[in-house]
Amino acid sequence: MGRFWRHLDHRRGYFEGWRDGAVTGWVCDPAQPRKPQQILIICDGREHLLTADLHRADVHKTGIGDGYCGFRIRLMPGAAETHLRCVWADTGEDLPGSPCSFDHARRPRSARPGTLRLVLDEPARGDPRLSGYLIDSAAPFRRRRIGLFVSGCQIAQARASLYRSDARVEGGDGFNGFNLLARWPKLALLSLVDLDSGTRLLRFFRSAR
Repeated sequence: MGRFWRHLDHRRGYFEGWRDGAVTGWVCDPAQPRKPQQILIICDGREHLLTADLHRADVHKTGIGDGYCGFRIRLMPGAAETHLRCVWADTGEDLPGSPCSFDHARRPRSARPGTLRLVLDEPARGDPRLSGYLIDSAAPFRRRRIGLFVSGCQIAQARASLYRSDARVEGGDGFNGFNLLARWPKLALLSLVDLDSGTRLLRFFRSAR
C-alpha cells in the first residue's frame, strides 16, 4: 500500500506509479468514506481524469474508509521513458509518490529457486519501494512472507497478498504481489528472502533513492 499522506483537509492517498502495465494508487476522505475522490493523471503531458472507486482490500484492512478508493488506468507509453504526475483534481496538489519517471527499456529482475518464483519490478525514479510478486507453484494460494535484508539485517518485510494480474500466469488467483518500503545506505548489497522457508531469492546492489 505504501506510505500515506494526510492532506490539509484530511484526505489520504498514495500514487504507486507504473505497476503491472498500469498506473495505480488510492485516495480517500475518511470524513466522507463513501464519496469517491477524483484525481488527475498526467502522463507525458496528457491528462486523464479518474474517479477512485475500485476496491482496495489492503487499504480497507487498515481501517481507512470502506476500501472503495483505488484507481487504475492502462496507458500506452509514448516513449522509452514515461513521466507521470498524479494530483488532486480540485486542488492540483501532488499525491505522495508523485511525480515519477519510468524507464520501459529496463526489465524486471526475476529468480526461480525450487518451486518459488520471484519477479521484482524495476522501480520508477524517485520511488522508495521495492515491489513485485512471489509465488510458490506447489502452493499458489499460499501468501508467502518476503523479507528485505542489508548486510544480514532485516529492514523490511511484507506478505505477498496484493493482486497482480501478471502473477496469474504462474497459477493461483493473482494475489501474490508485495510492496516493501525501506531505506538503505548510498550503495548497498540487498537480499530478498522467503521468510517462510529461509530461502534467499535474490541478491543485488542498489543505490539509495
